[in-house]
Amino acid sequence: MSGSVILLLVTVIFVARVLAHVTPLILDLVESFDFRTMMSARMLRAGKSGFLTTIGILSILAVTVASAAPSIVLSIMGGFRQDLKRKILGNNAHIVIDRDHGNFEGWSPLLERTRAVPGVTGAAPYVAGEVMISSSSNLAGAVLHGIDPELINQVTDLNRNIRSGRMDYLVHPERLLHLSPAEVNAAPLPLANALTQRIAREVEAQAAEDALDGVTRDAGVTTGTARPINPRGSVINDIDSLIHDEDTHQPRPAAPVQDDPRDDGLDQFLLPAADLTRPREVLPGVIIGQELARTLRLFLGDEVNVVSPFGGLGPTGPVPKSRTFRVAGIFYSGMYEYDMKFVYMMLPIAQEFLSTGDGISGIEVKVADMEHAPEIGARIAQTLHRSELRVRDWQEVNRNLFGALALEKLAMFLALGIAIIVAGFCVFGTLTLMVQEKSKQVGVLKAMGTTPRSIVAVFLSEGLLIGIFGASLGLGVGYVVCFAFEHFGVRMNPEVYYIDRLPISIDPVEFTLVALSSVVVCLLATVFPAILASRVSPIDALRHD
Repeated sequence: MSGSVILLLVTVIFVARVLAHVTPLILDLVESFDFRTMMSARMLRAGKSGFLTTIGILSILAVTVASAAPSIVLSIMGGFRQDLKRKILGNNAHIVIDRDHGNFEGWSPLLERTRAVPGVTGAAPYVAGEVMISSSSNLAGAVLHGIDPELINQVTDLNRNIRSGRMDYLVHPERLLHLSPAEVNAAPLPLANALTQRIAREVEAQAAEDALDGVTRDAGVTTGTARPINPRGSVINDIDSLIHDEDTHQPRPAAPVQDDPRDDGLDQFLLPAADLTRPREVLPGVIIGQELARTLRLFLGDEVNVVSPFGGLGPTGPVPKSRTFRVAGIFYSGMYEYDMKFVYMMLPIAQEFLSTGDGISGIEVKVADMEHAPEIGARIAQTLHRSELRVRDWQEVNRNLFGALALEKLAMFLALGIAIIVAGFCVFGTLTLMVQEKSKQVGVLKAMGTTPRSIVAVFLSEGLLIGIFGASLGLGVGYVVCFAFEHFGVRMNPEVYYIDRLPISIDPVEFTLVALSSVVVCLLATVFPAILASRVSPIDALRHD
């Protein structure tokens, strides 16, 4: 990193020295065009009047700052937009085929016809519904997605986003009964290591207590009750020995509570002993987001209860449907809303649980070029020939979100445009003072036959030079700052912003618009001083000479 910083600094210093040597050559080239550009260039580089030279340099610096600020801010906002688009399209398809309300059947032929459309790279069915998911410590609302594990990778990045567990556990949930502690503790939860250490201490303490109670272990023979270890590492205690006395079979009195100097406040995250004594059975798996796992305090292999409002009818009315699942994976998408709300399971199990029969909620489609998704979506709609189905691309689905971002960027550009206007006032003041200072020279030019239009052209050329030099320097500064932000990174708190570094996206079109805006403002700022100079009377200008 330090080597890159030194290289960047050396590059900036080298470019600055090159500009210092090239600028006089550029002014010499400008002077060779005609006498109007020659006059404007010489007034800009004149050294006799130190005051005019100083305010001229300050005007160029003002335009530089006014050009650099919008370019940097727009690049940062563009970076947030690109980051948001990448995360949205990574967790959602480019095109969605669904109905306004309800599910639809007969989707297999539609899936094949959709894949045959040119430009389509993948298609997968899904079923969705709102559910309630709960653990032993908390509950939360979620959006259930039934997916095909073999096809979902063609349209989303779910498989790449899984941080703990595997997609294979959805297909083979029996493998969740044989997890290693390393797999369980691989979950990206901040309490995983602390819980592991706490559980290890409890295992050691329980072993010491067994030794004091006379439990002997000789060469694999155990006189007491065996205490198997579950995949998380917790001791599964025998329920009868926990709650009953071994001799009288009466309820065992609770042991007095003593303050433990090693108390780490993690008791709330440990499952009750009664929950650990239940036999582990093969349950269908679910993949949940990191934030949902953190809220429900879940790890890989834990059991969760999912409640659907689409149940049967009971004596008192509709009865919700409830079913127990096992956590088969924990994913991190980079968006809090997805990590907190999305729950994935096998498509047939979701259809049965949500009572949709053979119907699905829609078909997700991925295309080769997401910018051409609207055109490909129109071709898909013509191919399906199903009037009740709607085909929406990602731009249409997220129109409100990206429309708000575009409006925010426009508002930010207009707000920062005030800085360009302020720089224009600097140019206005500079040229106005220059007209007063150079009135005698202007009078001489008019006495020699120079037309008022040529006088206006001289000062407009000078304002144009100030705008070009200032905008060029400003864009250079803006690019260097954006380059440094992009490659060296500005660290951000992911717990607050859900990103670990400031995103940057340099758009040449936006840089060009900023440069044109700066040059136009400088030209407009020179109109009045130029007209004022063209009205100078030669007699009044030369009266005292």
